[in-house]
Parts: sequence; C-alpha cells; structure tokens
Amino acid sequence: MPDDAARACPRGIEPAAWLSEEEPVHPRLWALIALCVLLALFILQNVATVEIQFLFWSVAMSRALLMVLLLAIGAAIGWLLHGHLRRRGAHDGHRS
Repeated sequence: MPDDAARACPRGIEPAAWLSEEEPVHPRLWALIALCVLLALFILQNVATVEIQFLFWSVAMSRALLMVLLLAIGAAIGWLLHGHLRRRGAHDGHRS
C-alpha cells in the first residue's frame, strides 16, 4: 500500500521533490497580512470605552468599534450615492 505522501503527489514526481518546492508568496497575501497586523494594532490601541449620544439614545462602546462602524456607514453611503449617480447619469444620457 503506498504511503500518504506518495498518494498526494502528482504522478511522476517524487514525494520529497514535490514537498520541498517553495512557491513565492503572492504580493496580495503580504498586503493582506500587513493590513491584518495594522488592524490588530489599531484595535489594541483604541480599546478605551467612549459614550456616544444621539438624540435620545446613549451608547457606550470601544473607540475602535465606533471608528469601524463609522467607516462602514460611510462606505455604505458612498456605495448608495455612487449607484444613484450612475443611474442618474445613464438616465440623463438617454434624454439627448
């Protein structure tokens, strides 16, 4: 019965040679790792609790969570406005 390494290797390639090949890490993966590290540092440095008051509501949350929430709200507004303006521009183009 063949061993597990031989079964996992492509045909015609020795198991040791197949396992020892190193592929270069893609630059996008490095960028993702760097962003995750920066996000972790950001969260660790902004753990203080802040109180937010809006009209009749009052909420206490971490400063990092507040900033991420505001970023998400801003991204949603930008996405909605972009879609609205694109439809409006396409509609105005059909009038001429």
